[in-house]
Amino acid sequence: MTKTSSLLPHSFQRIGWALLIACPVVFALQLWLFNGLELIPQKYSQFGTLALYVTAALSALFVGLSEEKQEDEFIQTLRLRSIANTAWICFVLAIVSGLIVDISTAFRTKGVFSLLSYHRLFDSIIFAFFVYIILFRFRLYKYRKEAGHEE
Repeated sequence: MTKTSSLLPHSFQRIGWALLIACPVVFALQLWLFNGLELIPQKYSQFGTLALYVTAALSALFVGLSEEKQEDEFIQTLRLRSIANTAWICFVLAIVSGLIVDISTAFRTKGVFSLLSYHRLFDSIIFAFFVYIILFRFRLYKYRKEAGHEE
């Protein structure tokens, strides 16, 4: 029986990293075109934001769900642990930020109102993918570094 993989081929990882690098460039270009040069009317800035959001989503998807050059059982174990830790981190951040916003709204504290617009970030699937990528890449780097010292 053949094993089917739900991961993308390794070549998609390169595309994902290129898109990830393009995100800050697109963001800077958007700020420059809409705010600095005022070449494009501000009412169209939502399309630049949408392009940035889609670029970030695709980059996270391609980097997070593509195979490594050498995909083995240890890499799959790293993926599974990273997914579990990502779930814990995102749930805890979402609950804590929601509580902070609700408590600050109830007591009308002014110092935390800046968090009102950002607390939904922790509910985002893109944020979860980036947390997963950071955890998985850090663990993979740490493993490869330790394996390099043993040889």
